[in-house]
Amino acid sequence: MKTEIKEGKTITVFDNVEEMKWHYHARLCRNSADALALFMVNIQDVKEANKWLKTLDNQYEVKT
Repeated sequence: MKTEIKEGKTITVFDNVEEMKWHYHARLCRNSADALALFMVNIQDVKEANKWLKTLDNQYEVKT
């Protein structure tokens, strides 16, 4: 995971889907009512992950 600046915004880029899922799993452990985290831990595909990250939480991306 690393931080990059794209289009003037600072974003976190995950190396793969598993790393993204662990990030959201940690959020879910802190707050079991975090609906976004609950949704994101079930995503399996990079393309799908990036689609939802762009739509729902624009500060993250998964490396393709």
